[in-house]
Amino acid sequence: SGDWSSDVCSSDLLRMAYLDDGQGPVVLMLHGFPDRPETWSRQVPELVAQGYRVLRPYLRGYGPTQAPQDGFYDKATLVNDIALFIKAVSPEKAVDLVGQDWGAIIGYALLAAHPELVRRAVLMAVPHPAEVAKSLLNPRHIHRSFHWWFF
Repeated sequence: SGDWSSDVCSSDLLRMAYLDDGQGPVVLMLHGFPDRPETWSRQVPELVAQGYRVLRPYLRGYGPTQAPQDGFYDKATLVNDIALFIKAVSPEKAVDLVGQDWGAIIGYALLAAHPELVRRAVLMAVPHPAEVAKSLLNPRHIHRSFHWWFF
């Protein structure tokens, strides 16, 4: 529902594509795995109607964002991508962040590493890392989160 642009470089190695709708304060929406930015299509019209600019990047490894030459897909690299993306698209103001699943994991780490870039956040489907650590070896949690171990 928006146009993607590859004119924002999140690093020297990566050109990041994103969907862009609306005008106003930025709401940055990070998709989960194996989702894509289009996952947020039902939320975008309401946010735009409320006066927000809604940006939905294709995370590293999701076309049409460039495949990274360095081959890194770790959380720290993804957080760096998003931090640089925010600085490029909203250099003067912190953004509102919405993350789901893998996007939430990136969001928690972004908040820890770069709290100045985020005004407020909604992170869904993944508990805070401190809570995950408490239950990591709980058999019930392992069963419910088998895909973590599988991948």
